[in-house]
This record gives sequence, structure tokens and C-alpha cells, in this order.
Amino acid sequence: MISFLINLWYGIPDLLVAMILVFVLSDALHVFPRGIPSIVVAFALTRWMDMARLVRGQTLALREREFVEAARSIGTRNFWIVGRHILPNALGPIIVQATFAVPAAILFEAFLSFLGLGLPPPTPSWGAMAADGYHAMEIAPHIVVAPTIALSLTLMAFNWVGDGLRDAIDPRMKR
Repeated sequence: MISFLINLWYGIPDLLVAMILVFVLSDALHVFPRGIPSIVVAFALTRWMDMARLVRGQTLALREREFVEAARSIGTRNFWIVGRHILPNALGPIIVQATFAVPAAILFEAFLSFLGLGLPPPTPSWGAMAADGYHAMEIAPHIVVAPTIALSLTLMAFNWVGDGLRDAIDPRMKR
């Protein structure tokens, strides 16, 4: 059932849903003020599939391992098996996936701010800065180039951290 729901959700364009969610949550329903809370909710509701698929895959793989079968054979309850065996062994890939979700969230916010659905004007955002400089690109291209370079360097840095964490945590990567 979970796999079907994840596959179904993958078929929906997440940025379109996020734009609708930000608009509905902040402007139409006034549930959240326009800004960080509505962006966080929109990101969480549109990007949960990657983490859910990873956690499900890790859990299904780990439940067949010998140490889980040994714990089951001595009568350990499922709650303790999950807490003591499955979760600690799945935590490494989950942390790595979380570090790869950070640049996605930053790019997500920058895209929404570029479209005018992100953070309100006094709050700085690289997407809003690029959108402000877009109209003056022929006169002063540095207004667009500076925030896009900063955004690109930040995204690459987070990806390198995630890559390094994957290399450090994953025992199959060590030689």
C-alpha cells in the first residue's frame, strides 16, 4: 500500500503542488503567514517520498538479516527489534539522505522566491534577489550572477558534505 501511494505521488509534479500549497496555505486560507512555515509545509508534503522509500527499503532489507532473526527467535518484541536493531542500522543512509534533502530545500525555496511565492520582501532570498535583478540584466548582470553563484556554491557544498558522509558511513564504500 505504501509503495503504491509513493508511486502515485511521484506522478504529480511537486513544484506545481508546492506552489498551490504555498498560495492556499498563506494567501487563501491564512493558515500560515507567507514565508518559512508555508514553504516548510509545502516542501515536506511534496518531497516525503524519497525518505519514505529509503526507510521502507532499509527496513525490508534489515528485517531479513540474521541479527533480527536471532532477536525474533528469543522472543524479542517487534518494538524492541525496531528500536534496537533496525533503526540504528538504517540511521546511516537516512542521515545521508537528509543531507541531500537540504540542497533540495534550498533550491526549492529559491525557486518559489524567484516566482514571488517565497519569503516576504524584507527577508533576503537568493531567488528573490535573482528575480529583482532579472529586469536589469542587460545593464547590470552582476545583480543576477552574484546570487546564482552563491546559490550554486552552497548547493555544491551541501552535496559534497552528503557525498562525504555517504563515504564515511557506508561500509561498502571503504576499501
